[in-house]
Amino acid sequence: MSDGRIIGVIPAAGRSRRFGGEKQLHPVDGTPLLLRVLAAVCGSCAATVLVTRQSVWDALATRVPDGVHFAAADDPDAEMIDSIRIGIAAARTRLDLGGDDGVLVCPGDLPRLAPADVACCCARFSAEPERLVVASHGGRRGHPLIFPAALCATVEGPDCDGGLRALLGRHARDLVEVACESDGVLHDVDTRADLAE
Repeated sequence: MSDGRIIGVIPAAGRSRRFGGEKQLHPVDGTPLLLRVLAAVCGSCAATVLVTRQSVWDALATRVPDGVHFAAADDPDAEMIDSIRIGIAAARTRLDLGGDDGVLVCPGDLPRLAPADVACCCARFSAEPERLVVASHGGRRGHPLIFPAALCATVEGPDCDGGLRALLGRHARDLVEVACESDGVLHDVDTRADLAE
């Protein structure tokens, strides 16, 4: 078992061009999509870094759960890996992210992500904190992904410039899939049609 913490990093700085509006703020059953993801993640994390644009933060700041820290990402040309790296840097400086901790990464556009599934992934990581843990459903991998903070240097290095798949490939032998009850771990939102489904 680990004595370390799990720190969440939520990359949610996308411009939502395919969605046709601020999908982070789009209501799903009356709650902004991004707030739904934060609610699912924050209960299992010691603290969470939300990486998003200033305008999105300004719209949601009074409603985010306790323990959420904002990190700005306003570059329109940035990729998701850039947001993840911003989140890791913020976790180091503001939350004293250490080698015994884990980093949970989950994009901010999974409206049906279940808190129970996030909790299962976190429990699995805490049991074996040297492993990488990824949520799955029906044999397909989804989110969240949790990895040891000791691997942050790899995430920040050139091997991961194209995204976190390189991290999973490099550490495939240490990867554990957690079978989750809900398919919400799989379904992100790119278009309004995705919400209808």
